[in-house]
Amino acid sequence: MDFEKAYQNFLNGSATDEEIEFVRGEMKKANDINGILESVKNEGATKTAEEQTVKKAIKAFRKKDFMKILIIVSATLLLLALAVSLAVGIPILSHANDNLNYSVSEAKEIAINHLAENLNYNRDEIEIIRVEKELEVEGRIKHARYIYVLDIYNGKNNVLEVEIDSKTGKIIDLDD
Repeated sequence: MDFEKAYQNFLNGSATDEEIEFVRGEMKKANDINGILESVKNEGATKTAEEQTVKKAIKAFRKKDFMKILIIVSATLLLLALAVSLAVGIPILSHANDNLNYSVSEAKEIAINHLAENLNYNRDEIEIIRVEKELEVEGRIKHARYIYVLDIYNGKNNVLEVEIDSKTGKIIDLDD
């Protein structure tokens, strides 16, 4: 029996009992097949969606876990670096301060006197441009000391760098 012809008769109300039963049977089969296909499709989609949700959750968890570990390791390293700096730095600075016998103003006077007496520069033309106090550690920590580094304009278009030991007051280096 031709389904399309029987269905057309079914729709316009001229179908025989046999055509009505045939159309209803075919429609039931189609409906059953559609239901099976829909359930398979939904199960697969649900399974895929669940897998994707689980994968996203695992990825987010791993990312949070990694960030926590990174923060903990960074904080630990920072604290360790700080502790080492303090353990080493405080004794060095303490010894350097203990070895500080000459002040900045005394270092300036030493430099000016040296330039005036040994290099015959006019005291009135000598100008101190910059003074830095640098920490120097050679050998043992107890020998730590400060070095004054002075940039001095000599009045003759020249800038000199003079290094003076803060413990002894002696000129360590003179660069013209």
